[in-house]
Amino acid sequence: MLHRRGFSLLEVTLYMVLLSLFAVVFFVSLPVKTNTAQENLGRSVEKGSLLLNKIHQGITNSASTAVKSWSEGEGLIYLSAVDPNSASFQYKSEGEIQWKEWRMYVLQGRNLFYDTYPYDPANQSVFLKPETMASRLDSDEVVLSDVASFQAMRNDGVWSIKVELESGRSSFTLETAAVPRNTR
Repeated sequence: MLHRRGFSLLEVTLYMVLLSLFAVVFFVSLPVKTNTAQENLGRSVEKGSLLLNKIHQGITNSASTAVKSWSEGEGLIYLSAVDPNSASFQYKSEGEIQWKEWRMYVLQGRNLFYDTYPYDPANQSVFLKPETMASRLDSDEVVLSDVASFQAMRNDGVWSIKVELESGRSSFTLETAAVPRNTR
């Protein structure tokens, strides 16, 4: 009777193929860790930058007496002369700016809401009591999510707007400053 020592080449090859198949199946079944928090923050930063640019332009084109913040800067309202349909300024026949609407931004929870209200020179309740109007906002008007803080503060005629975004353990702060240049 012949006693063998070791394995044949065929047995070793078969063993290696089976081991490779098990390794492939094992590594394919492992969950792939994606960095969704970073991706979400990146999208929020992009949207936040565009939004801050829009707010900056709006305040710059508003009247200095028609910009207001409340609730420790978590709400902002300003008067706009930009026609929403044509995206251009409208002027009266005397050459004065024709104000069109109030634009309001409010932080509620971790969402920044936006709404507009028609401008009526006879009714200034929107500007005088914006908190009342802000309480009527609904979830369809969310312009930015993952907002940790939103502050709009006035210092020596300069409006400073700061938005802090947070997703997971990552955060990012966006800031701008604007000076209203029009008179009412």
